Amino acid sequence: MRFLIISKKENFNSDLINNELLDSVNAPSLIANGSIKREFNNIIVYLYTYNMVYNEREDFSYAFTDNEINFVNGLFAIENSYEENNVHNIKKAIDEDKLILGNYQTFYCNSDGNGYFKSSLSAVHPIYFYEDDNCAIISNELKLIVDGVKSFQEHKFVDLYDIEFIRDINRFSQWYAGEDKKSYRNTIFKNISRLFPFDDINLKNGQFEIKRNSEIIIPEWFEKLYLEDREQFYDRYYSYLENYADIFFKTISENLSQITVGSTGGFDSRLSLMMLAKFCPKYDIKIQAVTDGLPNHPDVILGEEVSKCLDVDWVNNSYGENELRYFPSSLSEFASTFYISQGEFDSHDAIEDYSREYLNPTEFYQHGNDLYKRETIETLMNISRWSSRRRLSREEFYFPLFGTCLELWIAFLNKKYNEFTYKDFIYNVLKRGNPKLLEIPFANDKLPQTGLDEFNVEGYEDSRHMEEPFLWDYNFIHDKLDPLLKTEFINKDENHDNIMSKCGITSLDYFILRDHLTALNEDLSDDKKMKKLRKTRNNAFYPLKREFIDLKKHKTIYHFNKLFLLIDCAAAADFNSFESLEKASNFNLSDDKLETAETYYKKINELKEDNESLNKKISNLKKENNKLKKDLNKSKKKNEEIMSSKSWKLTSVFRKK
Repeated sequence: MRFLIISKKENFNSDLINNELLDSVNAPSLIANGSIKREFNNIIVYLYTYNMVYNEREDFSYAFTDNEINFVNGLFAIENSYEENNVHNIKKAIDEDKLILGNYQTFYCNSDGNGYFKSSLSAVHPIYFYEDDNCAIISNELKLIVDGVKSFQEHKFVDLYDIEFIRDINRFSQWYAGEDKKSYRNTIFKNISRLFPFDDINLKNGQFEIKRNSEIIIPEWFEKLYLEDREQFYDRYYSYLENYADIFFKTISENLSQITVGSTGGFDSRLSLMMLAKFCPKYDIKIQAVTDGLPNHPDVILGEEVSKCLDVDWVNNSYGENELRYFPSSLSEFASTFYISQGEFDSHDAIEDYSREYLNPTEFYQHGNDLYKRETIETLMNISRWSSRRRLSREEFYFPLFGTCLELWIAFLNKKYNEFTYKDFIYNVLKRGNPKLLEIPFANDKLPQTGLDEFNVEGYEDSRHMEEPFLWDYNFIHDKLDPLLKTEFINKDENHDNIMSKCGITSLDYFILRDHLTALNEDLSDDKKMKKLRKTRNNAFYPLKREFIDLKKHKTIYHFNKLFLLIDCAAAADFNSFESLEKASNFNLSDDKLETAETYYKKINELKEDNESLNKKISNLKKENNKLKKDLNKSKKKNEEIMSSKSWKLTSVFRKK
């Protein structure tokens, strides 16, 4: 389910909301099965429902009365209960302060405008927040806000990009999670922020009351059990695991025909496959294990062995050289990535064959979850961005196996007491679930408790990520992003007598090479500074022109990882909505699709040239008009002089005749 909740402010103007779009199933990036609108008090709720695996229907996923709005998104299990996963049961569990496991978001509001929004700590759906003088909005998709609020269409994307968010990714890469990163609560757009499942979000008189928290509270009973007896603790945890997995399977089994799961030599997929192999036969669900990679890849070798151990059908998707594409090769594809990612990930490992229609409603692909590794608040915040959007870009259903608050609490306790790592968790779960899996080594890693060495293939190197060059266009990126980058650059440059500009350094150079450029010795003479500045730019790791960069020629691709988001943002810079961006992106199959972004921008430039030509003609016509006005004024003045002259008056008698 995707949703948008509007809290009206005083003098709310509905004309500022794109109601026509929001009333449509096309409003989300993934086309919905149904679109529902409900309004009372100061609240408007838009719901977009799907039928992936189970049908999100009235009285199950949402319930509207004259006095209440109530909906729930996702799978959940209530402690000591096998009650159905419906909207009424989760409200009852919240009211009774029961332990709720799973992946869910739920909203409740009564006719007085009082209520709450709650989310599981492990919720894969993000929470976005927007506010202006007209309203405040909470949504679990960024596109719904950008396309649903008309003020966004008054600006190009480049004017709304968040420079701090882009700088953090440029500095730390998109996967980095640590205390130095400042923009966890930011999005690609500076006026849309991010809320997290551990924040308090309530409604009072139809207005949002939000408390942004910075810590996870672990229940005392859980921590006490962890400290008193580790064996008993894992016995208790494993019983919870089996119980909530059973409830999940029971909920989805009616409409589900098959689960496909990745089987590799790693920890996450082995845990998931073990539990799927246990419950799929019970509920008559077909399970298919698959491993991507060349036959001699360690993951492929171990993936097959793990699958055989669990008696699960296994398939190897073997890709040869250049069969997989990792980078876009045109600007339209970079623009497509921006549409798909909504700024949450970049074009590295680009998604091919994207469609806005969701996958088979009776099947899904199970990703291995690793919440038991998320031991800091930063790693938890990081997961709700990159991996969240990756999963939700092509499907709506999410199966929270090893993705509940229990695994998260264990991770935080491991960190707090610094006694055991997540490998202790893996060992204890596999020991209770299927000890034979502990006899199979892990690819390039190991569990110290087993005494087995890590598994690798001598001489094997997975270099597929470096087989394909990627497009880089320095002038295009600088041209499109200069409005975003130039303010900081100009201020810095003016403080140093424009010395960087004199050396040919641009705002884009400064953004990418900032640490190198600002590290120059302030005591150096201008000549020496200029010499160093020119050398820094000339030796930059990126080319200063348009070309395909072949990563095989470079020892490290770390620097280039910084560039992908810049290209994505540049390719989308001139658009003002995701709706307009789709029309120019390569995944759109409508008749007005443009072959490439280059064609699109060529047409824009042609229109600009035509516009400039028209402006010149208008300007010339204005000049001619002004000249005619001047000539006319001169004629009028001359005529007035003649008519007021003595000669004119003396000859008037003859004119009358």
